[in-house]
Amino acid sequence: MTPPDILLRQAEEHESRAAELRRRAAEMAAQERTSAIVTALEIYEGPLTRRAAALARDLNRYLSTAWPRERWARIVDGSPQRQALHRIACSRNGEGLKARRIIDIAKKCNCGCLRLHKFPDEASPESEIGEAQ
Repeated sequence: MTPPDILLRQAEEHESRAAELRRRAAEMAAQERTSAIVTALEIYEGPLTRRAAALARDLNRYLSTAWPRERWARIVDGSPQRQALHRIACSRNGEGLKARRIIDIAKKCNCGCLRLHKFPDEASPESEIGEAQ
């Protein structure tokens, strides 16, 4: 092999390794986002739908008020809720979440990690509140 051929082969190996590292980094970032959301959901009480709605509301409020000041800071002090909101905001680069997306993320993970016995479904009594009249 000529020296240019050796260099080209090494470049291909490095590119392959770099692609694998990028894939692993993206996977780790996705796991961190999921973990941050699930951990934050544990702070709230009630069924998953109520928790998700409260988390979405509080996250969007945090992003519009405190996040511009705290985006580069590491939150050491503060309530567990504020720390959880900051962790979500960092993992999502300051993007908000809708309650429906939070529910979808929670359903993909183990239900036991939320300390819920089961997820509310369409046939549950809480979804029939408006229909039971």
